[in-house]
Amino acid sequence: MKFNYKYQNGYLVPIISISIQGPSGISHGIRVLVDSGAIYSIFPESHALCIGLDTGKLPDQPIIFGSGTVIGKKGKIVYNINGYKFQDYAVFVKGMAFERNLALLGRLDVFKKFKSVVFNERAMHPYLYLAV
Repeated sequence: MKFNYKYQNGYLVPIISISIQGPSGISHGIRVLVDSGAIYSIFPESHALCIGLDTGKLPDQPIIFGSGTVIGKKGKIVYNINGYKFQDYAVFVKGMAFERNLALLGRLDVFKKFKSVVFNERAMHPYLYLAV
């Protein structure tokens, strides 16, 4: 699957649109920054509510950002990336420091589901390639 980089705040970055699904079966679309520096996939806590996850019942997961450590809630969800579906964990964080409609797609939960994850920064039109 090939995804062209998108402009965000004047920079070309690997942002893709995915959907996530909770135990209720409700799906929710969201834009994510594919982040090779993120260990976990991190979503605003409001998105857990959209898919029927009760964060009060989820275990704590410390997350280290550049500005310090916050405690998120770790739960299992279904990811849908361009029709490729799989189940794994995500961390939901209250009061995320970046845009409400953008999340981080990290290595531990998502990258391992693909044979390779390629960030081609040198192409005339930079792109992300996810090999299933």
